[in-house]
Amino acid sequence: MASGKKAKKKEKRFHWLILKAVLCLAAILLAVMLAQGAIVRVISVDLPLRDLPPAFDGVKIVYVSDIHLTALNSQGK
Repeated sequence: MASGKKAKKKEKRFHWLILKAVLCLAAILLAVMLAQGAIVRVISVDLPLRDLPPAFDGVKIVYVSDIHLTALNSQGK
C-alpha cells in the first residue's frame, strides 16, 4: 500500500512540474510578444512593373498592418 501512495505522490509532483513548465513558457511567450509589439518596422520596396502606365510612375503605395492600440502602447494625454 505504501508503494501506491508513493506512486500517487510522484504523479502529483510530475503534474505540478508540468504545470510550472507550462506557466513559465506562457510567461516567456507573453514577454516576447510585448517586446515585439513595441518594435516598428518600415520596409521600402521598389517594385518594377512591366506595362505600367506613365501616369503611375513614381507613385507610392502605403500598406499598414497589425495595429493594436492598447493601454500598453497608446499615447498618454
